[in-house]
Amino acid sequence: MESIKDIIYKIDNNNFSDDEKIEAINKLVVLQNKEAIPYFVSLLSSKNISWIVRDALALSLSDLYANEAVPIIIDLIQLPENINRRGTLLYSLLNLDASKYFLYFTELLCTANFECRQMAELLIEKFATQTTIEIRQEALVILKTYEAHYQKNEEENFLDFIKATESLLIGIQ
Repeated sequence: MESIKDIIYKIDNNNFSDDEKIEAINKLVVLQNKEAIPYFVSLLSSKNISWIVRDALALSLSDLYANEAVPIIIDLIQLPENINRRGTLLYSLLNLDASKYFLYFTELLCTANFECRQMAELLIEKFATQTTIEIRQEALVILKTYEAHYQKNEEENFLDFIKATESLLIGIQ
């Protein structure tokens, strides 16, 4: 059996493939459980990891219910270089308390690619009852603004998400 030191060495060393690093991350989750969180959070902040390893770290932190990773994951989602690689990062937030980013998820629902809109919709559904009525009303204003824009431009693919989310939020009011 590999030692924790050997497992960390694989994750930190660029001589190992992404698959080997992901396998090591999974082993560390099993072996150390919550004790791996600070190490994973620091790695997630690193610019020296591939997006594949980054996604594995985000999912591992999600599995460990590491709420301290939420701001870092949100920062990664917002980076322009990640615009087409945000779906897994958003998915990782489903196990975490990201309710304070409710309005950001509302914006994503209205502006992002299909995969991100799906994930934003799930996050909005999850956190809708955990937000204040004022936040939900603010979200409805955002949705109505985008709805008017997309109706004018006949962009049905966005309208479906917006209308479904409006119905959800109105139902909670």
